Amino acid sequence: MSRVPHSERVRIVELCLKCYTQRKIAELPGRSTNTVNRIIQAYRNEGRICDAPHDRRPRVTSAIEDEVLVAAAYANPFGTAQQHAQLAGVSASLSTVKRRLAEAGLRSQCRRAKAYFIRRQQSSTSQVCV
Repeated sequence: MSRVPHSERVRIVELCLKCYTQRKIAELPGRSTNTVNRIIQAYRNEGRICDAPHDRRPRVTSAIEDEVLVAAAYANPFGTAQQHAQLAGVSASLSTVKRRLAEAGLRSQCRRAKAYFIRRQQSSTSQVCV
């Protein structure tokens, strides 16, 4: 469901107060009558025009912990996200730490994987190098 802009919500409520029918109001901005009815009921019952407040899960880290985490990333720019979390003393998952660093415009460093050779490849490279 797409969000209805605030200006359009105000217009819908104004038209309702001018005694327009909900069908006529719905035709003007091109919204469904259900959407218009929901906006009008929210205005009549709760006196609100804006979106309803949503209960979201609280963040694992506080704003202060986020700042400390970003400071740790600036102090050690070549460290991994796990090292930044340990340095900052943040007990959050690795994906959360990476998200917090991304919110601050930083990228976490990934360890470089060691090259994996099969024995056949090792023997062929050693013969070439000799």
